[in-house]
Amino acid sequence: MSKDQILITGSKGLIGRALKSRLENLGIQVVGMDINYPTPHEEYGDIRDGQRFEEIAAECVGIVHLAAVSRVIFGERNPKLCWDVNVHGTDRILSRP
Repeated sequence: MSKDQILITGSKGLIGRALKSRLENLGIQVVGMDINYPTPHEEYGDIRDGQRFEEIAAECVGIVHLAAVSRVIFGERNPKLCWDVNVHGTDRILSRP
């Protein structure tokens, strides 16, 4: 990994995939992080996993945070997971030194 790359959380989502592709087309190095990659894929990661997030983020100069439980129906079915990912996961990213 290069220190000049951008991390995109939620990189397997609609916006994450499009942004990753566009940045790469512009010659910007990008690394993704998403729970929808199969394990042990190098870009697999959950923003709630502080160790994994730090491993990936440490090699990046910036972060575009798109990871979330974004479907209303998923949030209604599992509000605890929604809160944990959307609030605690985002807090982890924003609290990073």
